Amino acid sequence: MPEGLEHLEHLAKNTEDWDAIYRQAHFLKSSVSVIRIRNMFDNLTKIEAHAKAHEKEAMLAVLEEVLSVYKEAHPLLLAERDKTGAGKI
Repeated sequence: MPEGLEHLEHLAKNTEDWDAIYRQAHFLKSSVSVIRIRNMFDNLTKIEAHAKAHEKEAMLAVLEEVLSVYKEAHPLLLAERDKTGAGKI
């Protein structure tokens, strides 16, 4: 997940490859649909829509929220992974 978010951030901030941005956000939705991090699924859906509409500023605002929420959730996910013996988070 961290690598996928970094890739999405790079694409969104440094390119206008709207299709790649859309695909990366869509790819990440499958992960967050399983682990249910606060609003991330909905926000990734918004990023997809903004990418389709070529709305960079709106997309970047939502991306910042996604990154902030994930930064907050990551230590909790790691603790849960260590407790349950799950795979990479």
